[in-house]
Amino acid sequence: MNSSILITIRNIGVANALVSLLTLQATMLASFQENSTLNANWMNAVTGFAVCILIAAMGIPMIYLAHNSEKES
Repeated sequence: MNSSILITIRNIGVANALVSLLTLQATMLASFQENSTLNANWMNAVTGFAVCILIAAMGIPMIYLAHNSEKES
């Protein structure tokens, strides 16, 4: 199960889930903003930054694996 294609598909699914969570959060904060004193823009920025960092952290090993597999071929 260490196929680079399977790892890539798994990472795409995880990235999709992270972006979906960010979209859900932004939508819910926009819907319920009038009843809350939370700063929605700040929360969306922090969550968006975390999602970007996590997606980049998943991409770096993929680049490394692709580079190593290219050397072996």
